[in-house]
Amino acid sequence: MSGYKLKITGGSDKDGFPMRPNIHGGVRVGAILSEGVGFHPSQRGERQRKTLRGNVITESIVQINMKIVEKPKKSKKAEKPKAEEAKVESAPIEEAAK
Repeated sequence: MSGYKLKITGGSDKDGFPMRPNIHGGVRVGAILSEGVGFHPSQRGERQRKTLRGNVITESIVQINMKIVEKPKKSKKAEKPKAEEAKVESAPIEEAAK
């Protein structure tokens, strides 16, 4: 995707553990969480130990979440194709070798 600028917002590893931005490196750790990525408490003040992945993309990361920060600029010529250019002529289909 040339011309696009993307920001990596997260992801998960081969076992489904989510990436968390405040865990440094490509390691998997068990952290105590009170909120945020990987844990959503049902009661106020609830904490739980969860296994999470660090913020570095390694071979074990299989899914990456991204968002588009900047789109490429369009040139004036590429905005609207002419009617003649939009028509596609179909060529006769040749039969496969018998």
